[in-house]
Amino acid sequence: MSSPVLDLAAKLDKELPRKILKQTIGAHAFRSAVAQKLETLPEELRSPLAILQDFSENLDGDVDELLGSLSGSLFMHIYT
Repeated sequence: MSSPVLDLAAKLDKELPRKILKQTIGAHAFRSAVAQKLETLPEELRSPLAILQDFSENLDGDVDELLGSLSGSLFMHIYT
């Protein structure tokens, strides 16, 4: 899931990106899997998953800020 795709979804329906994110990374099974993986990873490898975990638990804010987080620190940190 990329930020440009969610930006496009927001043009169709302002709340659509939040709905998509809640159904994917906001799902209990996804959040549980991330939490479980964080327990087993070495400390130096946890940062990207910790950011993802924090993001997945905070999907109720302003949609524009949510999308800004995606294109900003979250995915930039994960993919670098």
